[in-house]
Amino acid sequence: MNDMEIKLEIPTAQVGKFSDIKLCYYDSSDKLRKVSLNIDFNNLYRFSEDTKSLSFDFFLIASTIYGIDNLITRYEYSINGWTRELKVTFPVRNVAKWNASAKILNDALTFLTGDSWDISFEKLNVRSIFKEKKKKKILYDKSNYQFISLFSGGLDSLVGAVDLLESLSSTKRLLLVSHFDSNSAGPNTDQRTLNSYLETIYKNKSDWIQAKVYLSHHDVDAEKIEIETSYRSRSILFIAIGSYLQNNVKNSNKLIIPENGTISLNYPMTPSRSSSLSTRTTHPYFFLKIQELFDQIGIKCKLENPYSLLTKGEIVANCKNLTNLKGIYESSVSCSKSGRKMNWDRKTGTRHCGVCIPCIYRRSGLHKSGLDQQLYGIDILNKVNPGHHDDVLALANYLTTPVSKEEVKRGLITNSSSTIENLDDYADLILLSREEVKKWIIDKGNKKIKNLFKIK
Repeated sequence: MNDMEIKLEIPTAQVGKFSDIKLCYYDSSDKLRKVSLNIDFNNLYRFSEDTKSLSFDFFLIASTIYGIDNLITRYEYSINGWTRELKVTFPVRNVAKWNASAKILNDALTFLTGDSWDISFEKLNVRSIFKEKKKKKILYDKSNYQFISLFSGGLDSLVGAVDLLESLSSTKRLLLVSHFDSNSAGPNTDQRTLNSYLETIYKNKSDWIQAKVYLSHHDVDAEKIEIETSYRSRSILFIAIGSYLQNNVKNSNKLIIPENGTISLNYPMTPSRSSSLSTRTTHPYFFLKIQELFDQIGIKCKLENPYSLLTKGEIVANCKNLTNLKGIYESSVSCSKSGRKMNWDRKTGTRHCGVCIPCIYRRSGLHKSGLDQQLYGIDILNKVNPGHHDDVLALANYLTTPVSKEEVKRGLITNSSSTIENLDDYADLILLSREEVKKWIIDKGNKKIKNLFKIK
């Protein structure tokens, strides 16, 4: 395929709505397709009342990136089964500043999604990109937030919220920021359930703002659109939502992104998952590039992952109120394949497959604190499901193949396509996470599984 050029149509907004942005492109049959990018902006605007800042520009850019990433399927438009060549001009309020920072953003996107991006910027010429519907305002005290944290509905962000709530000064509050996509609506339920629990336990100590950005299932001619489900760009949108809100908080310039270091680094278990195929949504190098972008363009937001050097087991064990965490942790969802139940042994009572890498690290991490007690679609500690035989063999090969710290360091460099800071610490983290998974198998695996993993 040649470069896929995606153009934007941004009409004036209707009252109470964000502009009905259309992503326009020619498909593989050379037919012009126009697809709506839906942005539910009301909750964000009630807090920020801003459509002119650099942080709003970044939110609009990230929403567009997310839409394009969903729209252009890899199987149809990639040059090698994965990498797409994507060309887009982003409409922004502050063209000169964005043009000066184009290379940084381009490098960040290439690393994050594994695609070749060709980006440029033009003036956003629309009379009103959002028209507020007159209604009773929510009164936020923007000087009273001590922390702003992303809140995904996963276990790490839940621990992060508990830790921050436990750390608040007596008169301060926590602002939790969430995003969900109606094409994958599970996180909406997860976030609501967890937030409701936190509000009950920590009364009047937090506010929660949730945004929804998603691609329409049909184009303007009512023809069905296939959605690319690798979702590699979701973290840039999540960060953009958080930084947009943080820009309007008066006494805190930090955006906290809680994620255990093992998942952030996503050290590949097999050679086939190295380099661009490996998920990089919270990778330290990606954060470094976004921070560089913010610093150069003038967005006053400092990204911080307090768990970047901790395993899943360590963040759970070190939780500042393990009792409160125990009351709700089973409602958090870590699984990357929760909607694919075809080969699960148990299809009800759980939203975790039990086989994907996030599930493995979740179970072994919870086991460290004696909390590996909930149900999973497949329990790999008791039998190897035929539909996931290769996944279990890959895990066994990873854990039974001796690896030195120097080899891990080389693997981390290869996987990041660059040098990374704290390389020695990250290598130690990977080795520790391996031992955490091994300990879980030693303690709970049956004889057949232990033989597979060469454990006596």
